[in-house]
Amino acid sequence: MKIISPNHVPLSDEELGMKIAKITAESAPEKIRTAFSRGLAPGFDPVQLFTGLYQLAVKYDELCDNIEQTLTGLPENIFTSAISGDLHPLVIDFIAYYPFGKKYHEVILSNKATADTTFARIAKTCNEKLANIIADNQHRLIRFPQIIENLYLNRATPMSTAARIIELAARNNLELSLEAYDEMKKALDLDPPEEEDPIDAALRAEELDQQFKNAEQVLLETAEDSSDEEVEQELKKKGVILSQLPVSARIRLAQLGTKFHRSQLIRDANKVVSMAVIKSPAITDAEVEEYSKNRQISEEIIRYICRRKDWLKSYRIKINLVNNPKTPVPTALLLLNSLRATDLKSISRSRNVAQVVRQAAANKIRNADKKR
Repeated sequence: MKIISPNHVPLSDEELGMKIAKITAESAPEKIRTAFSRGLAPGFDPVQLFTGLYQLAVKYDELCDNIEQTLTGLPENIFTSAISGDLHPLVIDFIAYYPFGKKYHEVILSNKATADTTFARIAKTCNEKLANIIADNQHRLIRFPQIIENLYLNRATPMSTAARIIELAARNNLELSLEAYDEMKKALDLDPPEEEDPIDAALRAEELDQQFKNAEQVLLETAEDSSDEEVEQELKKKGVILSQLPVSARIRLAQLGTKFHRSQLIRDANKVVSMAVIKSPAITDAEVEEYSKNRQISEEIIRYICRRKDWLKSYRIKINLVNNPKTPVPTALLLLNSLRATDLKSISRSRNVAQVVRQAAANKIRNADKKR
């Protein structure tokens, strides 16, 4: 085990307490520190033991293997007693950070001393049960919005829970770094209102969660070389028609789904959904290249591609955009400056681009010929 998180720094003597500070100090005999790292700590309660092990781990790399073995081998009651007690937030985070602490995440989440950053890290990879526990802690979510972001992007978070935390963020005017957050907020007004009856609301949420799971699972179980028609048939067998899912669910599929999901949703009649596709963190350069030459795609998506400087590094995408009539003329003219002569000639003869773009391409060819 190595300490790889920059957040894990030594505690002060005041935070450690006199007994732990004395044992973990550099002036302490090495054999005492080594014995403590192996769990030989008579007279120390579980909180003191964990605090001392944390301090030794962040200060002495050579003791880390001993500490990992000690923590892995501790009885469950000792572990639970410590992490539900008055531990320093950094010590709790340290336990949550490593595999041996994973099965105690629920206890960690119930400790009021647990840092918001620890909640956010657990939210990123936790299971469905823990995702719901975290989502219910609205005070933390409002205080530290990164928890919402991580929960939303965690596949284990139920769709109904994801929708609920986005609604919480919007209601409290929180700023999230999710690329498609604007689209997520717009979906709140596009989806049907929540059921007033609690039982009906619960049944509706359960149905939505199952549909969303099915939509994801079909793609995992379907062969990569399956046609779109075959995939759609499998979805229908599971009772899933992508276009009939709520807008919020289609947006989340665009963020978490596969290339197939995105290829279908980019054509969605609702522009909020199609914009969420192009903003997906999972989208690849190859997909963007395909979309950039698609003349059936919405103008808003083409404009978004044009604004992404990282995508414009691709020569193929530049050519596609110049040849796409939905690309704004000023952008197309600007992109001409970086195209090769052979491509400029092709554009100058194309009837698919605006006349002003064709003329500009022809002028560049003539000017280049004059300089020779």
